Amino acid sequence: MVRNRRIRNVVRTREEIDSVIEKNGHKYILIPNNIFDDFYEKKATVTRKVMEKNKDTGELEEKEKIEHFTELDMIVYIFLQFISKNKITTNKNRIAEYLDCSSKQLSVSLKKLRLYEGKINARYNPYHNVVDIIEETVEPLITEKSYLAYNPKTKKRKQALHWFVNYIPYYKIKKKKDKEVAVAVNFFMVTFDDLQLLLDGTLTRNEFVTYLWLLRVYKYGATHDGQMWWSYSKIAERLNYKLPETIQNHIEKLLEIKIDDIPLLEEIRPDNYDLKLLQGEEPSAKFIPIYNPSKMMEMDFGKEEVNSENEEVNFKIAEVSLEKEEMDFEKAEALFG
Repeated sequence: MVRNRRIRNVVRTREEIDSVIEKNGHKYILIPNNIFDDFYEKKATVTRKVMEKNKDTGELEEKEKIEHFTELDMIVYIFLQFISKNKITTNKNRIAEYLDCSSKQLSVSLKKLRLYEGKINARYNPYHNVVDIIEETVEPLITEKSYLAYNPKTKKRKQALHWFVNYIPYYKIKKKKDKEVAVAVNFFMVTFDDLQLLLDGTLTRNEFVTYLWLLRVYKYGATHDGQMWWSYSKIAERLNYKLPETIQNHIEKLLEIKIDDIPLLEEIRPDNYDLKLLQGEEPSAKFIPIYNPSKMMEMDFGKEEVNSENEEVNFKIAEVSLEKEEMDFEKAEALFG
C-alpha cells in the first residue's frame, strides 16, 4: 500500500491555528466518557519526578511529586486532539499562549498526560481518515515524538515535537451495506466552537469543565424523557466540589449564555420542583445541551462512523429545545447509524 506523505501545517498564531482547522474541516473530536469516569472524577494521580532545592544545602535534588488530573490537563488533552486531527505543528510556547497558561503549566500537563494510562482498542490512522482496530491494550493518554515536519510556506522540513492522542473511544465493528465499518462507542463530542467558549473568555476553566461534563452525561439522540435528572449536590459530588452552590453558579451562567441566539443549555424542571423547594428539599432538573448538538449538525459527517452509546443512536427523534422542536439529523445518518 502506498502511504500518503505526512504533511503538517506549521503555525505560530491563534489566527493561523483557527484558519487551518476551519479549512481542514475537522471541527469536532470524540472524547471517551472515561476521561471523566476514570480520571477527572476519581482525581486520578501520577507520580512525577521533579528537581527541588534542598533548604539546608541549597543543592537541587530529585524528588517525587504526586499530581492530580486537573482542569488544565483536560483542556490540553482536548486541544491536542484538535491539532493532531488537523495535522498542525506548533511549539509549546504557542500552545501555552493559545490556551492562556504559562509554559511551565503546559509542560507539567504534557508530562502528566504522558504518565496517565488508559485502555484502548483502536488508533487513528495517520495516513488515512479512519481508525484501525487493535487488540485491547493500555497506553499513555498521549505520546510525544519528534518528527521532520514539512512547512508548506517555506517548502522546507525541520525537526519538531508532535503530540499524538492515544486515548480515544472504544470502537466496535458494525456491518453496513455489506461492508464492515468501525463505530465508536461510549463517548461525547466536543466541537471547535465549544472550545472557543473557553478560549474567548466566555467560560472559565472550571465552568468549561462543568459544561463538558454535561455533554458527557447527555444522551445524544434520546428525547427529553430519556435524559437523566440531576441535583446540584449530585453533580458537585461527581466533579469533586464541596459546595453544591459552586455548581449552581456554573449552571446558572451556562443557562444565561446564548451564542448567535442559540442557548448553550436549557433546563427542564419537574412539576414538583417548587414544592420541593418549599419543603426544604433539593430538587433535580434535566440540563439539555442545545449549542453543541446544533454545531454538530453543521459538520461533515461523511468522514467516520460513530455511535455515542452502546445502542444505536437515531438523531431523527432528538429533541433539542424546550419547545419540543426536532432537529433535522438526516445528514448525520452516516455518522450515527
